[in-house]
Amino acid sequence: MPSHRQNSLPLWPLCCQTLAFAQLWHVVKMRSEISHLIDNEITRNYWIWAAIALCAALILTAIYSPVLSLILQLEKPGAIGWAIILQ
Repeated sequence: MPSHRQNSLPLWPLCCQTLAFAQLWHVVKMRSEISHLIDNEITRNYWIWAAIALCAALILTAIYSPVLSLILQLEKPGAIGWAIILQ
């Protein structure tokens, strides 16, 4: 019987990575309804951007560090995986 994992992306790590980046970008959407889409109290806060950068760096470190990716059972998503994660 052929394996369904042949020629397919690893779904569980891909889902976790997608969720992690979606949670990072969710804070940017938490602006007031009457504020401007681009220039608002959230996008002007440097602490928020620093926190997003730090968290993104930690996620990327977990994915691309051989020791951490082995412990956390993460796989490198590749070009197609990153397209799915960041869409």
